[in-house]
Amino acid sequence: MSIFDRFESAVERGVNGAFSRVFRSGIKPVDITTAIRRAMDDSVQEVSASRIIAANHFTVYASREDLFSLEASLDVLADEFAQQATEHASTNDYSLIGPVSVEFVADPSEPSGTLKVAAENRRGAAAPATADVVASLGHEPNGYFWEGVVRRLVEKGELDEPDTDPEGGMFCAYGPRPAMERLAHALTPYLTDPQTLTALVTEADAEGFDFDD
Repeated sequence: MSIFDRFESAVERGVNGAFSRVFRSGIKPVDITTAIRRAMDDSVQEVSASRIIAANHFTVYASREDLFSLEASLDVLADEFAQQATEHASTNDYSLIGPVSVEFVADPSEPSGTLKVAAENRRGAAAPATADVVASLGHEPNGYFWEGVVRRLVEKGELDEPDTDPEGGMFCAYGPRPAMERLAHALTPYLTDPQTLTALVTEADAEGFDFDD
């Protein structure tokens, strides 16, 4: 149970827990959690019938007084809120193009006790273990494999079929910019999350799909 869960349980019981002393300002943890979740929900983009992309970076703007009144490290709080947002994305089957991150910014225009949250997509670095994951699944991490991933996504209805020209050491696709942006959105979870890639390949292999690698 996170410190937020303990705090919210204490609030429900009308008890001042330890975390309540961290938030001596008018802003409460549940206010920030709710605002981040709402910002994530408002940011969603449906890229296919089965894939919804949501924002993964959130900037919380609050008054300087409110931020300075916190008795906990903002980095620690940011990690806690990021975890909450990640769980919210998982619960709602949102896809993210990178890990969730949260930052706090002192905004002199924000009255004490109020806040606003800006959401955006920030790409995460491709997982360095991607090639090892592909190899561990019995495939060659080459351009033909990734062309197979694209074909699989097309087959599942998550992507319109693009023009591709794979080679052993490179995957290449070309077409109008909007189509390439949709392709990038669709592929990013498989490039950045080994578990997502493993699930796709395992399912495809079980159904006899040929990645042609």
